[in-house]
Amino acid sequence: MDTNYEAVKCLIEILVKKAGYDINKNYSENELKKTKETINKLENDRDIEKATKNELIANLKIRQANWENNAEVIGKSLLDCYKNNKSYMDVRAKVEFLSNLAKKDEESKNGQSLMTYVYSKLKELENEYNELNLRIESNDYINQEEKDLDVKLKEYLINSIDNYSNEISLCDDELERLKDMEHKEQMIKERLNAYIANVKKDVELLDKLKKNSLDKGITLEVWEKIEDIELNIKSKLEKVLSVLKKTDNVLNEVNENRERCNNKKTTMSKEIERSNNKLNRINERLNNDDYLDYTRKIKDLNKKELIRIELNELKNKKDVIYVNVDMVKEELIREWSKNSSDNSPIEFKPKKSDDIIAENIVEDEKDKENEITVDKPLVKEDSINEIESKKEIVELEEKEDKKESNKIELDW
Repeated sequence: MDTNYEAVKCLIEILVKKAGYDINKNYSENELKKTKETINKLENDRDIEKATKNELIANLKIRQANWENNAEVIGKSLLDCYKNNKSYMDVRAKVEFLSNLAKKDEESKNGQSLMTYVYSKLKELENEYNELNLRIESNDYINQEEKDLDVKLKEYLINSIDNYSNEISLCDDELERLKDMEHKEQMIKERLNAYIANVKKDVELLDKLKKNSLDKGITLEVWEKIEDIELNIKSKLEKVLSVLKKTDNVLNEVNENRERCNNKKTTMSKEIERSNNKLNRINERLNNDDYLDYTRKIKDLNKKELIRIELNELKNKKDVIYVNVDMVKEELIREWSKNSSDNSPIEFKPKKSDDIIAENIVEDEKDKENEITVDKPLVKEDSINEIESKKEIVELEEKEDKKESNKIELDW
């Protein structure tokens, strides 16, 4: 086993945890992937108003940049550099950046010690996270304004369907009336045509009679009677033809009105069908209470995700809450320099053991004054075992390397 690598890994892991992440997990890669997928989904979503969408995407892009430059990513990058035998001077900027991330929230918050702040913030965020999660799971995002609008639209559609149905009934009544009228007019037309046919036969007979009378030499009186009869018949024929023409006009009007009624009835039927389809959709939405305010839900989901990230950071910080970042960084520099291709000396001013012990005593007293009751231990058992293993490695190396007689032990 490469004890030097294990030591470097342990030290980097502590700095990463102090910054709120875990080098042994792929948390950042997964979150970065999810963030990119969410951005892509929002960009293609047409149900969200543009202003809200732009605001959400802008926040997600900031989150994406943070995931691409967080402590977990830097820590893994440092381990790769160590495996590739990079000198400390090559990675100095990364070590400083990681140390600064680890020290970011090390100072007191609003007069509270770091321990008090972490535990109180954890409790506050867990309560908020649970409330958000409960609301999201219960799907409590009813858009009452949209629901009320659908109730009114339902009432309007029902009234419209009734009106269209009444119009169709009137059309049916009109069609029946037109049908009776057409039947009567058709009967009249048939009788008129029959009368005209008979009159025409009478006229033909009179013409033959007149022709025959000329050959037989009938008297003038008889001729005049035949003429009068013919004139009378022709006069009646003209009147009958006039009535027939009027009857045809009536029949034409009947046909036009029937066509108009049928068209209107077809239009009303289509409107009823369209209104019924809308009504069925609205009834389905009302029955399912499908009135989600998607914009508000997405905002809550986004907020829940941010809280979850902060909770994970605080839980990681809690595991190494008493670790001194400067001391870990100094020890990391020492361990790195042992296997470094760069033999140039690395300058730093280590603290004396007495100063370290005194600082820890003062810090312990402050923590006792602000002590709060928690269910979980301050430092996990795995972290303690890991630190103890690191101590053993350091002690073995102290014995083997007599040149470093004043080796400083870490106060974890």
